[in-house]
Order: sequence, then C-alpha cells, then structure tokens
Amino acid sequence: MTLRDKIFSFRGRLRRRDYWLISLAIGIPLFFITDLLRLALFGPETSMLVSGFDGLKAAGLDSRCRWLTQVLSLAAFWPSLAMSAKRAHDRDTGARPILAMLVVVQLIEFGHQIFGRDSPFTGGLIGSLIVSVISLYLFVVVGCLDGTRGPNRYGPSPKGGDGDLASTFD
Repeated sequence: MTLRDKIFSFRGRLRRRDYWLISLAIGIPLFFITDLLRLALFGPETSMLVSGFDGLKAAGLDSRCRWLTQVLSLAAFWPSLAMSAKRAHDRDTGARPILAMLVVVQLIEFGHQIFGRDSPFTGGLIGSLIVSVISLYLFVVVGCLDGTRGPNRYGPSPKGGDGDLASTFD
C-alpha cells in the first residue's frame, strides 16, 4: 500500500504504527502552520510559539483565530477518516460507527470553535462530555488495540505473514 493510499483511501487495513506515524507527520506540521499563520495574521499575542499558553488562550478568545484553526483542521479531517476506517478494518469491524463518531466530534468541536463552549448550539457541557467520551473510545479502539492476526475480510495483514506464528519459523 502506498503512502497516498494509507492517507486518502478507505480500503484495506492499516497497522497502529503507521496510523500513529502518519498522524504525527500530519499533526505536527499542521500545528506549526496554524500557529505561524496566527502569528502573521493576528499578532504575537495569539501565537503559542511566541506567547506560550497565554497565546493559546488569546487565540481561543479571538473569533478570527478560532475560524482559522477550524478551517485548517479540516485539512486533516479526510486523512483522519480514511486512516480510522482502515484501523477499524484491521480489527475486522466495519468503519461506519467509527466514521460517524469522528463526524460527531468534528461537528461539536466546530460548533465550540465558532459559537463558544457554552453555546446551546454545541450542547455546552453535555457536548464537551460527548466529545471526551467519544475521543477516549476512539483513542483506545483506533489507536491502541491490535488488529486481527492474519488476513480478514478487508484484506491481508498489514504486518505481513499469514498470522500463523509457527509458520514464521519454518
């Protein structure tokens, strides 16, 4: 499977190692790009790199910064959906529930960014609790649990081999 398939395709299986490495390879540059754009467009008081956590707090209070952050986070949304679907496939489960949870989290977080965390449009405290529970579940299921050994209905094991440990030493 090519890197492009790992990032953008919904077919096949993806091992945890690749999921985490690709997630970091997307997330870290996205953080710096977002912060540098906030620095360039809205000043040093909104940059975490310049002002530390005070910059993050100031950016959260500025609606323009929240919009910018949300728009840039959409760049990582498709890869997140595709890689999570493949991780579900690696565990020999369907991807629809995982994808639905990711969409719910993204919509609530989008509402939090645009309307604020206390807005009735985002469920306020209940919305934050929903995001926390779903995020914890996704972290465990997508990011921590091992896939099915050997081939399954979604394809061969991304780790290679047929899942039979004894045949590995033949």
